[in-house]
Amino acid sequence: MSGEGSFMVCIQKSTHLVFQITQHSRDLNLMQSFIEYLGAGNVYKYRKNIDFIVTKLSDVENKIIPFFRKYPIVGVKALDFAD
Repeated sequence: MSGEGSFMVCIQKSTHLVFQITQHSRDLNLMQSFIEYLGAGNVYKYRKNIDFIVTKLSDVENKIIPFFRKYPIVGVKALDFAD
């Protein structure tokens, strides 16, 4: 998470919280395992990248946030999580 993940607040028609991790396409199996483990999100391929994205607010609140409270992020991205 510290290297390739991000927490975003998107402002379009409405404001929503998005959790995203991006990896090289060779890590497709790893990214798909996040869906199985968390029971949330989708995997998208874009050129040589694979994105694991969770956009459903209840999944972010009930699955992603509790995960990072149990297993805290180390490094500067911990500040993004805190925000």
